[in-house]
Amino acid sequence: MFYRFPGFAVVLVCLTLISCSLSTPAWARTLVLVGGGWQWPTTGDRDGIAIYQKVVQLAGGAETAKIGIFTTAQTSVKNAEASGEFYLKNFRDLYPNIDVKWIPFHLGNCQAKKNNLELTSLMKTRNAFVFSGGDQALIISCFFEENTTTQTRTESQIFQTLKQQYEQGSVVVGTSAGTTAQTGIPMITEGESYEALLKSPLPFLGSPPRTRIPYYNPLGGFNFFSYGILDTHFSQRGRQGRLIRLAADLSVPLAFGIDQNTALIVIDSTESQASLEVIGEHGVSVLNLRAATVSTTERYWSISEVLMSYLTAGDQYNLQTQTVIFASDKRPITCQKQYLISEVSDIFSTFESDDLGTENSGQFITLATDLFRSCETIVTGSTSTTNPIVFEVELQKNYRINPLGYQSVNQTGKQNYSFTNLEVSIIPRSEPWLLQMYQDYFAR
Repeated sequence: MFYRFPGFAVVLVCLTLISCSLSTPAWARTLVLVGGGWQWPTTGDRDGIAIYQKVVQLAGGAETAKIGIFTTAQTSVKNAEASGEFYLKNFRDLYPNIDVKWIPFHLGNCQAKKNNLELTSLMKTRNAFVFSGGDQALIISCFFEENTTTQTRTESQIFQTLKQQYEQGSVVVGTSAGTTAQTGIPMITEGESYEALLKSPLPFLGSPPRTRIPYYNPLGGFNFFSYGILDTHFSQRGRQGRLIRLAADLSVPLAFGIDQNTALIVIDSTESQASLEVIGEHGVSVLNLRAATVSTTERYWSISEVLMSYLTAGDQYNLQTQTVIFASDKRPITCQKQYLISEVSDIFSTFESDDLGTENSGQFITLATDLFRSCETIVTGSTSTTNPIVFEVELQKNYRINPLGYQSVNQTGKQNYSFTNLEVSIIPRSEPWLLQMYQDYFAR
């Protein structure tokens, strides 16, 4: 069985900073979506600080901004309180007199305060809301009443107030789980890439078990970002496989993966027009499955012709035209014939746990940028897990669809690489021992 999504993205190049820089109109629905790992001011990290500054700027500046902090995603009352203090301090480190308040709505009290008038009154005084990281399923369970029998949900008064503030121009900011919660249908809740390739993601209302098996909430998140599925910690934890599988299984044509200490700024000035811009340390992956082909004829799942773009600081993505606008300071990558591509045997950067992290962070993006820096047209990486099967990821510069790579040097002197129209395929490959086992079986 095969199915396809028609169409693919094209690309534009920004000619001037003035014409391409995103500006906020008099009224706009505005999101700042951080991929987690948001560095705070006392670290001195310029990219992290720039995201804080952008939030304040979008809220009208330090004298006008009135920021509310939600730490609803935290898994204990103690963590929620500590996280609230953390964000209060971060904003005050940069802007000592800024109006910033923690909104005490969390695991310990949210079921009793879903319709609390004191909290909704506080929210109506805010023009920006920041959602911390943790568990996105906890955010949804606090802001909604979900019925597992009817598979439906009811909005709380807290959520209705948030939505009203957002529709009237308040900025909504998320990081990690706080970003994932802003998505529409579906919302990723659990899982890793390799396991997602082995088995379809499972629908689940509430908090699924802590596992590598992929889960999603079929009712979605807040639906403030309704243009595709959102995922976070993306390149660092190698989540390309799980996001592609979920988007393909549920026929969602666009998916967005946001890297750590990086933000996707979404300014939606009308019902029919929205613009996206990237700021921060790393990048945002846009996965376009409209031309993708999924195979279910074999024992294992596979997909081909996924088109991938990777946007770094200053790049924009136009949702209506599905075009990439590279920042004016970027120049085309000139391939080098002698450039050697590193071998990648852990393409999805195996993520063990929050404590252990990952040894091979960002291998997928490293391989992709190596391909553009070289004069090769195809390169392959493989999964580190081999049992029961090895999956290979093939990246191709298919010149029929005009793949383009761009580069620049950021404020810290680091090279930034962006690209568009990279063709991605994921293919199961048998290990020799597995192939021999099958040959021995059929030889009997």
